Amino acid sequence: MKRRILFIAMVVVGFGVLAYIVASNQEPVQSGLSGRSTGLSFSNQMAKVNSDASENFGAAPATGGNTAPATDRLIVKTGSLSLLVKNVPDAVKAVTNFVTGNGGFVVTSNISKEKDAPYGSMMIRLPAAKFQAGIDVGKSLGEVKNEQTNGQDVTEEFVDLDAQLRILKATEIQFVQLMQRSGSISDILSVQRELMNVRSQIERLEGRMKYLKDSVALSTITLHLSTDPENLPIFEENGKTWKPLAVIKEALRGLISVFKFVGDALIYFVVFIPLWLVIVLSTWLVKKIIKRVSTNKISQ
Repeated sequence: MKRRILFIAMVVVGFGVLAYIVASNQEPVQSGLSGRSTGLSFSNQMAKVNSDASENFGAAPATGGNTAPATDRLIVKTGSLSLLVKNVPDAVKAVTNFVTGNGGFVVTSNISKEKDAPYGSMMIRLPAAKFQAGIDVGKSLGEVKNEQTNGQDVTEEFVDLDAQLRILKATEIQFVQLMQRSGSISDILSVQRELMNVRSQIERLEGRMKYLKDSVALSTITLHLSTDPENLPIFEENGKTWKPLAVIKEALRGLISVFKFVGDALIYFVVFIPLWLVIVLSTWLVKKIIKRVSTNKISQ
């Protein structure tokens, strides 16, 4: 009986020692970080998080021309029209009514009198699906002198930004978990600085992605309207506008202004001739009197 009790006691003690050994050798699991970072100093853990983020950025898959199907590509549509119209205010009103009635809005609208002829310019934003309809409405307002449409594919940029954003958000989570385990104030401040930097990059990427989405969703059309073709610009390949006839006309007006200035100066000179004669004569008489007085004094 005593031997059985002793044997059971030895078995119980043996299992207890075995359980203790297993528990002491088991690696603690750290949420959010891999087991390889266990046992690292706090600064080394921060360095590892930054290193992993840098490696992920470098290993992000490069996007090529076949990133997305043709139907899913992100295209920023822009267009410009130079129109000769009969009535500029009426044309501006017609465009405004069309834009507001089709889910768009007018960005800028200006009507002025340029070189004795009315001139108007507008920039409008329309849903991408209404882009061609907006171009067609513009053409119906008058005679098209110049037309330009462009489509910029931003699919690759958007996909790259999305990949970077996902990496930064994963890094943000790791820094938050690391800050929860930090003890000293200096460690907490160090993590906060890194966290603020990561969140700043996240906000920048999100802002750029939002801008691209808005640019794709809303197309942009610029219209130049006038009753005088010389006031209408010519669109160059770089998107800038040029008015060659207007430049020639302006140069001629400048030349006329020079001749006008010279003519005005001659007229003023002729009109003021009597005054010039009076001044010259008075000066001559004063000099003669002074000379005579000086001669009399010498003779005396």
